[in-house]
Amino acid sequence: TESYTAALYPHYRDLIHPVQTQAAFGEGGPADMPAEIALSGKRSFFGRHPFDNRAQGLLVGSDATRVANHHAGRNAPSRFITCFSLAEVWRYYDSAPVTLTHEWSGTPGFTTDEYPVVGRLDGRNMWIIGGMCGSGTAVSFNGARHVVTRVLGMDDDCDDYPEAYFAPTRLLDPENHPWPELEMV
Repeated sequence: TESYTAALYPHYRDLIHPVQTQAAFGEGGPADMPAEIALSGKRSFFGRHPFDNRAQGLLVGSDATRVANHHAGRNAPSRFITCFSLAEVWRYYDSAPVTLTHEWSGTPGFTTDEYPVVGRLDGRNMWIIGGMCGSGTAVSFNGARHVVTRVLGMDDDCDDYPEAYFAPTRLLDPENHPWPELEMV
């Protein structure tokens, strides 16, 4: 629900912003494009993915356009963006047919600095795991471990989200945030 943060709690509308993103997968694509190397630029990302159980495919995606808070959760893939992303592939590799098999979009939550926010939201009992910039599925379990160990008062010798770097106060109240002390050499 991270992209819904502002819709659920308007007080935190400047903490996490919903952005519209999308991707598409298709079979085929340029023969001269190497597998397992993803490329990303200002306008799109793309990569060739080999699979043992089906034809090789091409993954393309684009966009991280900020949308209004009430559009969080609105999924609306744009065929224009898919075609534009494919054209970006052809700027670097041979033009080749692609048969689209999947197209999807979503509204992940982004923070202004594009780093996750994990920790106490209200200084008491409200916690947040968010701002994963679209990678929440891969890393949110570590954020959950951080929160659960704090709620239960357990030691966590593998803290992936130290307060000095990831607490909500770094964005909500930077002047009073407990920033890390760094030794400059």
